[in-house]
Amino acid sequence: MRGSVPFTLGILLVPGFSVLGLAALIEPLRLANHVADRALFAWRTLSPDGAPVVASSGFAVGVDGTGDPDAAFDGLVLCAGGEVEAPDGPYTELIAASARRGALVAGIDGGAEGLAAAGHLADRPVPVHWRRREHFALCRPDLAASDGLFDLSDTRASSAGGMAVVDLALALIQRQAGRDIAVSVCDELLHQRPRAAGEPQRPGAAAPVPQHDPRIAHVIAMMRTAIGAPRPIHAFAADVGLSSRQLERLFLRDLGCSPGAVFLDMRLDRARDLLAGTDQPIASVARDCGFVSQSHFSKAFRDRFGLSPGEARQPVRPPRPSWRAPAVSIGTAASTADA
Repeated sequence: MRGSVPFTLGILLVPGFSVLGLAALIEPLRLANHVADRALFAWRTLSPDGAPVVASSGFAVGVDGTGDPDAAFDGLVLCAGGEVEAPDGPYTELIAASARRGALVAGIDGGAEGLAAAGHLADRPVPVHWRRREHFALCRPDLAASDGLFDLSDTRASSAGGMAVVDLALALIQRQAGRDIAVSVCDELLHQRPRAAGEPQRPGAAAPVPQHDPRIAHVIAMMRTAIGAPRPIHAFAADVGLSSRQLERLFLRDLGCSPGAVFLDMRLDRARDLLAGTDQPIASVARDCGFVSQSHFSKAFRDRFGLSPGEARQPVRPPRPSWRAPAVSIGTAASTADA
């Protein structure tokens, strides 16, 4: 901390922003002030013209003021939802001004992807929500999507959204005020602990259960790289110096299921993500996940999830952010939301 001067954030709201993301950022900072019994943090919500901003849930949220390129905030946070276009115009001007001053420039939820698309996260991981990761990778092959929760450096911060914003706020609290304050905020929030930046968004998908034999971890890592071109189990076993039967015994002992079942679950999980996060045809999804026929894929998918691949897609899917299309102006977005 810089003596008694609070660390001040400007929070720039983009039409369609997530109310959860905004609260997940502000509430930990408010609680940090409470448990420390002093003003560690301050914040102001902003829009380019000072008008209320309509959230993804339809709420029109009033702001504290307009974005000012000369405002001396310690950090500027782009708060966007997952289904909005890339920020442009006054948004990019405000972000660029903060970056030139050396202030912390941050993006939460879709704001992280927007900052990356605008070139402000060069050479840094871009935490992208797991449902949007496939789409983001297709639209922005030049950027590295991360499956971590958040990223924080001296001048850049980003978060995948949801409760990962809480963990980004806790990391900022710990950096500014110490771990004791961050842990006390966790207790207030009934949040188990401050999670590390690189922890997976879906622990069950990234590491099904704790592994006791390093050969199992090695085989699982190889399986993840072979989802699109499956290898026979005996090939994985040979890579770690085991027979198929020995590998199966290890998996049954430590994971309670066969290596073939683990590999199939990985491929089906990837297929579910592709169905939810892209517009790829079902046949293409089946092929990309290593299924030789669409009928085989459909049966395996139904056996695993209890519904067909077609049923797994939302009947009416919201538009996905392209980060390439021109941004919708604030007036247009607000009038559309009010319609």
